[in-house]
Amino acid sequence: MDTYLDAVGGALAANRGFIHGMWGALAPTQLIAELEDLTGRLPTKAQQGGISEQVTVGDIAAAIWALRGVITTSGDVAPDAWRRHLTYLLAGFYATVDHSTATLTAQQIAAAVSSSRRTR
Repeated sequence: MDTYLDAVGGALAANRGFIHGMWGALAPTQLIAELEDLTGRLPTKAQQGGISEQVTVGDIAAAIWALRGVITTSGDVAPDAWRRHLTYLLAGFYATVDHSTATLTAQQIAAAVSSSRRTR
């Protein structure tokens, strides 16, 4: 999980000008399918490495959206600010806490991504 999110954050930070295209309507369908497949398998593998069993694909999607926001907002001023944010996100993923808020469903993730594509 750590390596995956660090790689995603690094790619987003290195290509800030393409963030909208990478995640928007211009993103290649095959790339999106590959990322969805990889992300879908990630929680089970990450749980073997110590990530909380409560972490879901929805949590991973929300973490990437958060990283994208930090990178977009702070990129010119503090291009590595996303790394600190990722450190705190991952600390939360390793914590064993009772999550009282439901995770995003696959349908909610798809709707959010679709909505994001239309507004760009």
